[in-house]
Amino acid sequence: MKTLLLRIALYCLAATALPAAETPAQAALNLAEALRDGSARDVVIAQSALNPDTGDRKKGVIFETWKSESKKMLPLPFTVAAEKINGDCAAVVLHQYDPLRSELPHFISFAIVRQAPHAAEEKKTAPAEPEWFAAPVPASFENSVVSYDDAVLQSRRQLESWMLSREIELREKIQQDIKQQLQERITRAVSPEALAALDPKALMNAFIQALREKNHAAVLAYLGGHSADSVINWDNISFRINKLFQGNDLRQWPWKLFADTQSMFAVSDPLDLGDELSLDVLVLHPESISEEPDYLSISILKDPQGRNYISLPSIFSQNEAAEDELGEIMDYDDIGHMQLFAQIVADAKAHLGNADLSQSAEVAKIILQCLKNNDFRRYWAINACNLKNLRAYEEGTSVSFWQELQGKTGSSLFGQVGLKEHEDFALLVLQTYSPRDNSGMQLKSIWLNRRNDTWHITGTEAPEEGVPELTKWFADEKKSWIANWSDSMLGDVAKIGGLAAKGPDLAEVTRIFFAWQKDLQEKSFTKVITHCAAFDDPTSSLKMLRALAGELIYGTGTIEVLKVTVSGRWAGVSAVQSSGEAMKSSQYPLFLFVHTDKGPRLLPQVELKLNAVKNRSREYLNDIAIKDLGKRLPDGAVDELRSLYTNHAKLVEEKTAIKP
Repeated sequence: MKTLLLRIALYCLAATALPAAETPAQAALNLAEALRDGSARDVVIAQSALNPDTGDRKKGVIFETWKSESKKMLPLPFTVAAEKINGDCAAVVLHQYDPLRSELPHFISFAIVRQAPHAAEEKKTAPAEPEWFAAPVPASFENSVVSYDDAVLQSRRQLESWMLSREIELREKIQQDIKQQLQERITRAVSPEALAALDPKALMNAFIQALREKNHAAVLAYLGGHSADSVINWDNISFRINKLFQGNDLRQWPWKLFADTQSMFAVSDPLDLGDELSLDVLVLHPESISEEPDYLSISILKDPQGRNYISLPSIFSQNEAAEDELGEIMDYDDIGHMQLFAQIVADAKAHLGNADLSQSAEVAKIILQCLKNNDFRRYWAINACNLKNLRAYEEGTSVSFWQELQGKTGSSLFGQVGLKEHEDFALLVLQTYSPRDNSGMQLKSIWLNRRNDTWHITGTEAPEEGVPELTKWFADEKKSWIANWSDSMLGDVAKIGGLAAKGPDLAEVTRIFFAWQKDLQEKSFTKVITHCAAFDDPTSSLKMLRALAGELIYGTGTIEVLKVTVSGRWAGVSAVQSSGEAMKSSQYPLFLFVHTDKGPRLLPQVELKLNAVKNRSREYLNDIAIKDLGKRLPDGAVDELRSLYTNHAKLVEEKTAIKP
């Protein structure tokens, strides 16, 4: 019965115009691309020469192999690296590689057989022109067309052997090419002469800057890339840095200490240890598990040409270094450490400018600005001004309190709704919205204390001695504070009662869309909402925020604009959104724009998305979203939107159609 179902599936898929592979190379590309793009299993099966009589256990193994192979694939096109044809059998070697990206090349080989099309097999019609299909098991003819002909079997064994040896040859050649190209990139990023001119301290500062700019080649240059042959474990270093720029390791400890622009650091003068120099580095990061800066000891070595290069501590080579187990903090009894900490404090204070910390309103303003702009340095400086003897633990909660307010995403929204003083205490009340909290608006209390005529932050808890005048004020006002979204939080959102009589300008829509995308990549909720509009009611504001929260959390990968169109009072950006993850298919969102007093703005609360493969649930949700607008807009406006959506659906159908 299962074999029959597989045959029926093959027939049905063939009837929907699956591509006919006229060459072995095309057959290999068909299967590889289906795996890379996360196509449905039936689609992948139809792209292969999987024998319908294959047993369930073996099919399970094959499906697991497909899943495993797809995870190894890169979000890049495939190139035919080699092809060999022998009668009705062939072998094809594919690879993915882009010299401008950091990824190592990925190879996959397929055995190819020529057979009748799936549809012809099931219909039992007159013989059709044979087509090429890739065997289901990579680099093997297993579980494809069965043959008992000795000559055919011998030919297949030769092709399998050729695939393996050819892949090895090509891999070695490309890896040599990569090394040469990488060396050229290193030289372009940092010339040997420029490297030679850097003293140890300047070298460390340049290395940190390169990490923050995500300059892969420059990072390698500062780690010894100009003299790779003489650097111990260079291949491991190069591989680690390559992996670093592929994934999220730059956001993980210890790399985030240097790579995150929110970190504050200070570098010591070099200490001569004879065969090497040593630098002490203190780094204060907003996600640190302690209030004190991390301490790192960095070695500076010389290559045969006398140029300095950095040798990082072993924790930087580990895949999952545990901060709580391997991290070190500054030593308050070390004079050198205290001097570096003084530099961090002075740098933070400099960012306060001429702020008057004797005024609670000024301190509240700075706190709100810092939270909105994710500016840890300036926030931390408020309490740094009250440090005695430069001992950070006297304040004790500056870092942990920042984490409580911002979370690890650093992308929450904030708006001030109240501030009241009583003697040497003040209470600042903020509205907040976190993209990871679906409960909606929250209130945050921030207590301030005046000491030596300067206000500083104490936390969210009321002082132990109690300040009933302020706690009563909070209780009396709380209901009004949560009734509506404050202008302090959502004032940059364009509020609309209906639609303008004219549609948005296409050029401006395109500009705003790309600006919105840029701010999404930066995970800046405060900036993202400046490009948005919402209907003027609390429910619409919450819908907008929830839609944007989804984009901030899950909207990774890449977006390609397919078309920008206008339909009456609407404009739409048709796009394809790829996650970059194997086995996850692309989505095709339609981003809606309306004209407002502030110009064209995105209307995020109306989410219209389509999938590469038709999905009735998704189409139903789209229909509901359009119908909901009919409750507040005239029929003409809804009809214009339906026309825009229909054209988007046709565009998606054209883009996803499998062409013969």
